[in-house]
Amino acid sequence: MNYTYNCCYKKNACPTELGGHNAGPNPFSLPIRIFTIMRVFFITCLLILSNVASAQQVPKTVLAEHFTNTYCSVCASRNPGLLSNLANYPQVLHVSYHPSAPYAACPLNVYNKPENDARTNYYSAYGGTPVLFVNGTWITSVYTDASIFSSQLGKTTSFDVKVSMLPYGADSAIVKVVVKKVDTSSLSALQLYGGIAEDTLFFTANNGEPIHTDVFRRSLWGTTSLAVTAPVAVGDSSVYIKVVAGDPVWVKSRIYAFAILQQGNKEVVQSARSAKALTAGFPTVAICPAADVCIYPNPALQMLFMSGDVVGSTVSILDGTGRLYRSVTITKNEQFIDISSLRTGLYYFVLNNSRGVTYKKFIKQ
Repeated sequence: MNYTYNCCYKKNACPTELGGHNAGPNPFSLPIRIFTIMRVFFITCLLILSNVASAQQVPKTVLAEHFTNTYCSVCASRNPGLLSNLANYPQVLHVSYHPSAPYAACPLNVYNKPENDARTNYYSAYGGTPVLFVNGTWITSVYTDASIFSSQLGKTTSFDVKVSMLPYGADSAIVKVVVKKVDTSSLSALQLYGGIAEDTLFFTANNGEPIHTDVFRRSLWGTTSLAVTAPVAVGDSSVYIKVVAGDPVWVKSRIYAFAILQQGNKEVVQSARSAKALTAGFPTVAICPAADVCIYPNPALQMLFMSGDVVGSTVSILDGTGRLYRSVTITKNEQFIDISSLRTGLYYFVLNNSRGVTYKKFIKQ
């Protein structure tokens, strides 16, 4: 059958033989319907593929938690093999704890006995050393066995963890842990453990070991893990911030923070460590008159700190157009505001209290 391709714009304007209003079935209606259905199907597929692409598991970090003791002769004989094995897997996150059993005189335990012992007891491993857990599982094979770590490579998880550490004031650091849900998961109730470690200590111990690596120094939240609820939706994040006081015995350039996300059965969901961000030293704390407020550093990258007589004040952060970013009430004389999500540019710090309103500018790097 042959069709004449004419275009009729007015109702009843086309003769019947050309497919006007009074004509029979439109010869183009079926192809148009097919095209519409295919278009909808194509768009639906793109949306599904987009969701699949955005919801994707990430590699799970291999975590090695090592319980040892500087008075333990067995540790001195087994630890070198473990360290040699670890050297072949630089992607492994290694932390060494020093429990008080079997030797309470271990100086690395004496330094922080409660928290070293608490982490050991968490795994029900108190009483003997050395002991090794990889991603929450007790390792009973010889420490030189490469499969201890190689068997864990390539595993994935629905949760991403990021840890950052920045100087805070003259003698402290601020640790930020971000837990992000990147794929579907039924996990909800989790445990978050965090700490500060020193990558290398050099001293000859009672058992003859001259080097001690990734030494646990301090927990972020005391002797127990934080009970946390996993983010609900894919793409959601939970942020945990902790200010940690420094210690003169630490070598700042060797200090890093770490975080471990676990299920109730001790299985590690994800773990991460920060960079050693204290190499450049701590920024100078601004000295403020009693009636003023100071903000630092300026320019700022992730955290904006404030000091001065600010308790009870309201602080607002505005962008260059006057649009409000956030507003907080100050509850102590030194506080920080997380500005990591701000775009680079000029912002206004506005302090409002019974003495009036104070405006200060700062630059987000």
